[in-house]
Amino acid sequence: MPVSQLVEYFNDRIRAEQIRYLPEDPLRIRNGAVEGRFGAIRFQSVFQARVAMWSGRPHVVGHAASLRASGGANTGLDADKVIPVRDVFAAARDGKAVVHLDRLCRLVHTLNYLRQTGETGSLFLHVHARHVAGVATEHGRDFEQVLERCGLQPDRVVIVYTPSGNEDEDSLARIRHALQGYRHRGYSVLLNTDGAFSVHQALKYAWMLLPNYVQIDAGRMTAGSPRYPSSILNELSTLIVVSKVRTAIEAQRALARGADLLAGDYYGRASSEVRFSVNMRQTVECGGNRDFKRFFSPRGTVLAGLVSCRTFESSAWNRGPFGSFIGPRRYVSGRFGVLGEPKII
Repeated sequence: MPVSQLVEYFNDRIRAEQIRYLPEDPLRIRNGAVEGRFGAIRFQSVFQARVAMWSGRPHVVGHAASLRASGGANTGLDADKVIPVRDVFAAARDGKAVVHLDRLCRLVHTLNYLRQTGETGSLFLHVHARHVAGVATEHGRDFEQVLERCGLQPDRVVIVYTPSGNEDEDSLARIRHALQGYRHRGYSVLLNTDGAFSVHQALKYAWMLLPNYVQIDAGRMTAGSPRYPSSILNELSTLIVVSKVRTAIEAQRALARGADLLAGDYYGRASSEVRFSVNMRQTVECGGNRDFKRFFSPRGTVLAGLVSCRTFESSAWNRGPFGSFIGPRRYVSGRFGVLGEPKII
């Protein structure tokens, strides 16, 4: 279905549901792109590539979506700047408003991604922490219906969750339950520990929340930073995404410490255009095929579904190295391609 018809369909659906937190037609097409509206705020999508290194060369396997927002007086938003999600969500006054705004943001990103990519690539989408807390059960069910209408499957979507750093054990248990709900529906989950989180804190959250991916800021991987994260996360079948990579040195350092995916301005700035190519001069010496071997299964085939792995749980329960009860150990499987150049899905 053409994106213009999808916009009409979702506007009709929202109008029928009479969601008081959203305007009558929260979706519009402006200059060829889908735009969302929430109160005085207007926002569109920008995408930044997620890159895997195969045989020393970068290959784009997916994109992370962010907001570019503008608005009326006193919104404090700059139309020419990619702003943090929390700045847009400050306009939502209560929990239900947050849930509806969060769903609208993901819908805008999905439509903008779909109109440019078709069946190629995986989409990394933020889910707001207050959305996770505000929905009791069936996480990802409504969005799965949206994806189905768009002709997509949950295994092409990576749900990005950012912890606050102040969670107690009860709230972490609820968050883990919610993220497991996404995984059981076929989504992958990325734990975003950019910013103030240390590598040690990132590992602790990984043991407790069991994501498919952990995202670590490249600035945390200094020359003197520990090399142990990859071995611990490998035990969890968790892949490492290193973000905010700005230089070849940062890329090489991240790969040396076990990064599976790289992201940052070094591979291209966030843009409304979805790009599946990077500057081929931006190759990094990373120790032969170490980066390539990481995606071989025990049977010698290549893990083609690098960013669409599904999580399965065994009945064996485990404790993490930090003494936290982490729940069932996970085994990751995905779509497999033949031995050779990895198949991008």
